[in-house]
Amino acid sequence: MTNQNMTEQKDFKDDRSHVAVIVTLLIFIMVIALIGNIIVVIVVTKKKRMQTFTNWMILNLSIADLWVALLSIPLDIPMELNNQRWIYGKTLCSLIYPLQTSSVYGSVFTLVALSLSRFWAIAKPFKRQPNIFAAKVIIAAIWFCSLVVVIPYMLVLKYSETNGVQSCSENWTDKQRKTYTIAIFVFQYVFPLMVISIAYTYIIRELCSQKNGENNNCRRKQQESKKVVKLLCIITLVFAICILPYHIFALCVEFGILNRESNYILNLTCYIFLYAHSAINPFIYNIFNTEFRDSFKELCKALLHFLFNYKTMNGNAYVSRSRLSYLPGNRLSTISTNTIIRVRYSKYFADDNMELENTFLEDD
Repeated sequence: MTNQNMTEQKDFKDDRSHVAVIVTLLIFIMVIALIGNIIVVIVVTKKKRMQTFTNWMILNLSIADLWVALLSIPLDIPMELNNQRWIYGKTLCSLIYPLQTSSVYGSVFTLVALSLSRFWAIAKPFKRQPNIFAAKVIIAAIWFCSLVVVIPYMLVLKYSETNGVQSCSENWTDKQRKTYTIAIFVFQYVFPLMVISIAYTYIIRELCSQKNGENNNCRRKQQESKKVVKLLCIITLVFAICILPYHIFALCVEFGILNRESNYILNLTCYIFLYAHSAINPFIYNIFNTEFRDSFKELCKALLHFLFNYKTMNGNAYVSRSRLSYLPGNRLSTISTNTIIRVRYSKYFADDNMELENTFLEDD
């Protein structure tokens, strides 16, 4: 990079007029990630037909994305407003950065578990397949491992304060820092994606070589398997694309190819790609999976009815000018004027197989 370009990068960083744009972009990503992934969590946990091993692992991907939306982005925005200075004190110095890193491990370990589960389903179709209990055990193991692998990072983060300016930095030797950066790239990116690629290569080869089923049930299962594998391959590809710039930039910085301070724009772009990944997955589920798409629509309509007294999908609601407040389960709603309301619903505010009919009559 030329001295002129370095000066331009430094001037851009010193010129705080761009902060509003960056903060707005981060808030937009955070809001989309929160809404999308919360909907995924509700859909998987509330709809009985969505209670499968694969969907529980997708639920865990959403938890990792929510981790980013709740822990990484909200804490980075104030630092961006303070010219990238640490502002969270000594105690959080050893926690925030490692916990942010663990969310990426949580995502990649989940993608590996998904690929291996599909591999097992194709390679050993007559063996016992993982169920929801197995999914919960694997999810617990994923987050345990995700926290264990960042312990070295916790230990080297050191807090300091000079003339009232706080700092939270890594206390490595050059060799240790380079080794750890390479290790993160290998175990957080290269090795997991190698395992995933091998698994999906085998799966796709087997699916393509299968003859059409003899009956409609066999053909339907084959089509469902292909759709699931397609969805998981797209999720993995998007993850690889969004995370790669961050790893490449980190390696270039560690080996002196790039300077972090003089490449502020590039560094910021890599982080935006990293954060944007947390908002993209719900769109992928909605586009490439019919059941998720239908469940998203059902939930959105239920929420619209909840907020604006629209007609429900499973019955009729006769409402006067007063506002109707739906509450989960069997708790009664309150109305402000004399109104008789008949409600039948069985979507997200009650059990799937339960239909409720309540008549509310306010005293004269």
